[in-house]
Amino acid sequence: DKIYFKKINKIYEVVGILEYTGGQDDGFYFLPLKEVQRIFSKESLITAIGIKVKNLEKMEEVIKKLEEIPDLQVVTMTQVLGTILNLIGQANSLIYTVIILALLISSLGVINTMLISVYERRREIGLLKIIGAKNVHIIIIIFLETLIIVFTGSLLGTFLTVSGNKLIESFIKKIVSHSPKKIEFIFDWQLMGIIFLYALIISILASSYPILKAINLRPMETIRSSDE
Repeated sequence: DKIYFKKINKIYEVVGILEYTGGQDDGFYFLPLKEVQRIFSKESLITAIGIKVKNLEKMEEVIKKLEEIPDLQVVTMTQVLGTILNLIGQANSLIYTVIILALLISSLGVINTMLISVYERRREIGLLKIIGAKNVHIIIIIFLETLIIVFTGSLLGTFLTVSGNKLIESFIKKIVSHSPKKIEFIFDWQLMGIIFLYALIISILASSYPILKAINLRPMETIRSSDE
C-alpha cells in the first residue's frame, strides 16, 4: 500500500500496520520524526511527546518533574477525558435548549397549519355537518391530521439526529487533541419513547384551538360565505 501526501506531492510506502488498540493512535500515520518535520516545515520542532508511566502510583511525581521544564505544557489523559466530558455536557445543555425551542416553534407551526387547513376546508366541514357528521367526527379528523404531521416531523428529526452523530464525533476529534478514535453514541430507546410522548401531547394541544374553530362553524353561513 502507498499513501499520497498532497502538501509535498510525495508518495510514501506503507511498511506496516499496527494492531487496533481503541486509542487515538489508531487514526495516526507514523513516520520518522525528521521526515515529518520536513513535511510541515518545522525543522527541530516538536508539537507533543507521549509518555507512558509504568508505575501509576508515581504519576503525580512524574507530572511535577515535567512541569519544571520551561515552556512545557503537561496534559494528562485525565485532563483530556475531563475536557471531552465537559464538551459533552455543554453539548447536552445546548441540545436541551434547542429541543425546548423546537417544541415551541413546532407547536406554533402546527397550530398555524391546522388553522389554515380548517379555514380552507370550512365548506367541506359545513357540508359534513349538514349530512349528519357530529362534532366528535370533526374532532377525530382534525386530530388525526395533526397527529400525522407531528409524528412525521418527530421521525424526521430522529433520523437527522442519528445521522448527525458522525458530524458531532468529527467535531470533537477536531477540537480535542488525543481524543479516542471512535466515540460511541448510544441510541436511547427510553428517550425515543419520551420524544413520541411529547409528540402526542403537542398533537393534542396544537389541535385544540383549530378543533374549537371547526366545531363552532355554522354550516349554512360557512357554505354561503365560501360561495361568495
